[in-house]
Amino acid sequence: MSPKALSVPTNAALSHTQRLPARNPSVAKTLSRLNRESLLELALEWLNSKNRSYCLPHLARQDEDDEDAPYTSAASIEEVVDIYRDLKGRKGGKKEVVDRMLEGDWRHGITLYQLAMAETRYLLDHPNSQQWNALQLSKVKAKANADDDVMVIDEGSATSLPRFHATSFVLNLQREVAPVIKAHYYITRVKAFGICLLRVYIQDSPYDHPLPTSNSPEGSKSLFMVFPDGSPYVYVSIATNLGQKVGAEGRSLRKVVVDAVPKALSKPHHRFTLTTTSLSSRNLSTLLSLRGPGRSNAAPAGWSIFAENSFGHASFDYDAPRHSESLFAGNATAGAEQSRRHCGASGSNNKRGQGAKEDDSTKRRKKIAEARFGPSGHDDGKGLESLQVRMEDPFPQAAGQVEGEPWTPDMTITLRGSHIHAGVRQLVEHGVVEGERMPGWMVGEAGVSVGVVKNGRIKEKS
Repeated sequence: MSPKALSVPTNAALSHTQRLPARNPSVAKTLSRLNRESLLELALEWLNSKNRSYCLPHLARQDEDDEDAPYTSAASIEEVVDIYRDLKGRKGGKKEVVDRMLEGDWRHGITLYQLAMAETRYLLDHPNSQQWNALQLSKVKAKANADDDVMVIDEGSATSLPRFHATSFVLNLQREVAPVIKAHYYITRVKAFGICLLRVYIQDSPYDHPLPTSNSPEGSKSLFMVFPDGSPYVYVSIATNLGQKVGAEGRSLRKVVVDAVPKALSKPHHRFTLTTTSLSSRNLSTLLSLRGPGRSNAAPAGWSIFAENSFGHASFDYDAPRHSESLFAGNATAGAEQSRRHCGASGSNNKRGQGAKEDDSTKRRKKIAEARFGPSGHDDGKGLESLQVRMEDPFPQAAGQVEGEPWTPDMTITLRGSHIHAGVRQLVEHGVVEGERMPGWMVGEAGVSVGVVKNGRIKEKS
């Protein structure tokens, strides 16, 4: 009787070369979501010299005699490269490429490194496939009393960011979550966005579950995190959109990883924590514009003209001549209109007629919208898809109404669309929304997707 193999729990991360069977449902599902061009580029990327050691294809051996195999094994990696270059040079369907991968060149299985590259490729091909939550990395003040459990945030810590070194961070993160979670880590730099993208492939526990097999495809979940360059923010994917189930246990495991991020970035006497920013979006470009490294974080909507120097001269150089077409010309037009009304001026004095007056009112509304929104509020691919605001201000009393106990209605306002602030801007330009009196949160000055309005101002909802 042969002795049983001894299985010893380990805290090590899952290896890049650990293979999933080619027939694993999660493997086939991930590859089938990519289009033909992306599949071929992915295969050539797997065969690149810098990734080859983690993505070795199945090659022919002298003792191999598998006549039932649908594809003949290549004799060398260079031959496999030529196969996919030939496929790229002609037309065809993506099923042909997927079958070639899973039944031919990688019939012996797909490594976790390859699966990570495939999921990352899909995310970059479809930037709106994930819902992201923006969190702020804040420094924790030293406690005056060691017995005090209350964490105090250093409000002026935005400029004291920890140094982010990808390899060191991943090792520290793995060390923090290893006692609880078995996981695979893959981090890459995306130059187009100026970010580092981390994918964590989570296993429930190193003690309760074996390494990934075709019999346990639902035990794993992918968590993505984005680290923008020179920014105190971290974007975390709220839930996977890769066809995997994420239940209560899965969410708790994801929380363990997220909670470990500031610990992995901390060092003695320099502790950090992640706090909410009340901003979530499917669009990475939106998050980078509102919670990124640029100056737009502190100057949204109409105020961004000061950050972007839209005047054509120094914003605080009041001696410089102003352009005749100022961004605030709408206010001057409104003032002139009020003066005409007080003086009893009649619209019939306008020689251009009623049609011209309507055209003047349209121009006025557009200038008001330009003053309120500035360069924002256009369909530029950087819009929020949702804004939910809870009103906590009492209902205004009518003039002459007897004073009584103020009544605060239970009211929540929700705006939804592909670009909600671009939609509001169009409503202002068409006269549906009064641009001069609308609150700043409708313009996007708050830079949040959920909040509470109290005393006329919006605050982040914690």
